[in-house]
Amino acid sequence: MRSIGFFALSFISVVLADKNTTIDDTDASIQYSGGGHELPCLFGPDGTFLPGQPGCFNSGPKNCSSGAHLLKQPTEQPTSSLSMVFKGSAVYMNVLLSNISNVYTVTLDGKATDVDGFRPQGPLLCDTLFSQTGLDPTKEHNISLSIKGLSPSLNTTSTEKIFSFWLDNFVVTTPDNSGSSAAASQTAGGSGSAKPTNGVVSQLAATSPWIAFGLSAVHTLILGV
Repeated sequence: MRSIGFFALSFISVVLADKNTTIDDTDASIQYSGGGHELPCLFGPDGTFLPGQPGCFNSGPKNCSSGAHLLKQPTEQPTSSLSMVFKGSAVYMNVLLSNISNVYTVTLDGKATDVDGFRPQGPLLCDTLFSQTGLDPTKEHNISLSIKGLSPSLNTTSTEKIFSFWLDNFVVTTPDNSGSSAAASQTAGGSGSAKPTNGVVSQLAATSPWIAFGLSAVHTLILGV
């Protein structure tokens, strides 16, 4: 029983060792070759467009972004791009996509991947265009994006060619040893008289649903509750 309890504690430590950090499109760590930050269009309670918002973008039925960096180029020749250097075990590129989105080339540590951003819904909607896990968190990684060309799913004439890209943010996963140690200490302390409260379980479960599972295992296997 004791060995199972230690396994549960180790499980929680591993889960809590991951921390997600959101890097907004306005962060200085992201380098752009063009474009600028744009704001989403705001609508009133009745769904009508609020005045005084020149240049805003339609992000769909809900304002899923507080703003995004817009890259534009006149032709398929890649003249606009972005890049970022980071350390982490995973990276997620969150963007705004629509039925006029293009094919984009995402390059991570020298490996290029073409991704079709076309979405049939219509207005710009928040989505994850690219993600990669299993990276070495101790090394610096470089991720970049350029506009490759029109999506093969796009039905358009030559006069309607649009080459653009909207970056909302990056999310980078990094180890967080301090958080892991604190959680293990709290749970281990329950083997005496103190027990983790529902508030602790709820707070940690908000970070990851697996944490609630691990804490429940500690309750059952160590505390007998």
